Amino acid sequence: MVTQAEAIIEAFKCIRGFRSANEIERWVKNVYGDHWKLHKI
Repeated sequence: MVTQAEAIIEAFKCIRGFRSANEIERWVKNVYGDHWKLHKI
């Protein structure tokens, strides 16, 4: 299983360009399910 950081990096690479935190969170949830709850900063 990939780490949370690896999943976020993968999301940036896959959806490319400037994206909001919500878009990244949605992508990670769609690909990896509820394994991680991403915390908003």
